[in-house]
Amino acid sequence: MNKERVVMFCEICDNEAKYCCPGCNTRTCSVGCVNTHKVQRDCDGRKCKTAYVSVSEFSDNHLLSDYKFLEELGSYVDSTRRDGVLRQRYKKGLNLAKLKSACRRRNISFLYQESIMTKRLQNTTSYNH
Repeated sequence: MNKERVVMFCEICDNEAKYCCPGCNTRTCSVGCVNTHKVQRDCDGRKCKTAYVSVSEFSDNHLLSDYKFLEELGSYVDSTRRDGVLRQRYKKGLNLAKLKSACRRRNISFLYQESIMTKRLQNTTSYNH
């Protein structure tokens, strides 16, 4: 049984391709060509998990990928519900947004430190209207 091998060519240098980018399906032959393609096409090399797939192209692999994506999402949501630190950080962000908005409405100049600064982390100022 003779199986003919289909040869694909590198889209950067026209040598025989060994790799295929999951993000944009660009064929490349070496790490150098992979890096060149990422710069030229502004590609991060990651497959888009939410890309549209038509029904005719949908396969078991797409179903498995979607299932894994939903599992990861569910796991993340559960962990944030349980993680008080993340919840508190989100709440602090809301308080800061309310405080900024109230200052803007009253024409008050409001300066604040970046979130990584110790004083900012210790600050408990909030706005209750």
